[in-house]
Amino acid sequence: MDALRELTLPDTTDVRLMAGSYVKEMRVAKAQTHLMQHVHKYSHVSVIVRGACRVYQDRVWLGDMVAPASIVIPAHMPHRFVTLEDDTVILCVHDMEAEVV
Repeated sequence: MDALRELTLPDTTDVRLMAGSYVKEMRVAKAQTHLMQHVHKYSHVSVIVRGACRVYQDRVWLGDMVAPASIVIPAHMPHRFVTLEDDTVILCVHDMEAEVV
């Protein structure tokens, strides 16, 4: 890994639940922050609300996304983000009432 920031958690996280929906808001202050690879048991949508991210699924680069943008992440698919701009905001939106695959 070159001069990129090490794998980390977002600077701030806010979680909301409503009528079966789960929304996790991640605010990342600095560009070149690596958000750790992780998986979910539900398919979900990741929304780049502000800023830009490099998106990977199962270690494969899918592309660079600039807000506003969204991507569907299948259930059990490893995924991670690298922020490309300061003050990037990402939402992960899950339907908790969907059938688990």
